[in-house]
Parts: sequence; C-alpha cells; structure tokens
Amino acid sequence: MKKIKYQMFVIFLLLSSVLLGACTPTAVSLPMDEAEAIDYELSKEERQRVDLYVLVMRAAFAEENGGDGYIAINLESLVDLSDAAKQMVLTSFDDLSEQVLSYATIKTNTDYFEIGTEGSFAGMPMAVKNGTVLSINLQEYQKNRARITGESWFSVLGAVFPEYEAKYKNDLWELELISMAIS
Repeated sequence: MKKIKYQMFVIFLLLSSVLLGACTPTAVSLPMDEAEAIDYELSKEERQRVDLYVLVMRAAFAEENGGDGYIAINLESLVDLSDAAKQMVLTSFDDLSEQVLSYATIKTNTDYFEIGTEGSFAGMPMAVKNGTVLSINLQEYQKNRARITGESWFSVLGAVFPEYEAKYKNDLWELELISMAIS
C-alpha cells in the first residue's frame, strides 16, 4: 500500500512539474518508511543525495526517453553513494519500468543495445532497444545546493541533458532548470 502511495505521489509531482512549465521549481522527497530506512542503512546526507539523483534522472526521463521496456541506470555516475544507496536508486524506478538494471551489467548486451561494428564506435552502444539509460553529471555539491545535469540517453543522436540548480529546503529538493541540451 505504501509503495502505491509513493508511486502516485511521484507521478503527481512529475505531472505537476510538466503542467507548470519547465522553469518552475519542483520539490520532492522520496518517502521511505522505517523498515526501508533500516534495510538501506543510509545516513541523512546520503539519503539526501539519493533523493537528488533520483529526482534529476526522473526529470530527464520525463523530458524525453527511449521507452520504458527497461531503464538502465549508470551507477558509476552516482558520486559518493554506498552500494546500499545505489541499490536504493535502482529500486526508485520500479514504477517506471518492470526492468530496472545497472548499465554496467548490460552495456555490451545486444538484447538491450544496437552495438557499433566499425571505426570509433566498434563495440560501443549506438542505440537502446525500447529502453533508456539514465545517469547524472554532478558539477557542484554543497550540503544544501547542487548544480547537476540529468542524462536520458537512447541513441547516439537521441538524448536530453537538462541542467539544474538544486536547493534543499525543508527536507525537499527544489530544481530550477538552467539549460537543456538535446541531441
């Protein structure tokens, strides 16, 4: 029941941000009951980072994506998170896709990607097959502020990179869109 409430809460926030416009600040805290907190054993600061990273990747996914057949998260882009926190990030996307995977474990799998065969693209993913790769690029992080770019990638010529100024107030992150790069 709590998971359904959480999913409805996140969907409401994402839809609200789309309807209000891309430059309107969006705030979210991912609700977690005490059992989940114990399972993950995250400090408040690490939980704060998880909330930020998930919020930014969800915002990038909402801008544009390659489908929801699967979502691959580039866990290597998630700065200063423990393995438990990275696992929590993975489970935070269960409502968007039935398959949420670590990008590192599938990046050469032709069931998930079209792989380049020639030149500088040999062996590299060229396109995603009915899915999306999500990651972040953290430029700056202070306790209550961050400058961060979300990345929603689905082909060599298909990706969005929204950049945000993030502020943490009252246990919520507020995002302000600074720029949007589209490939």
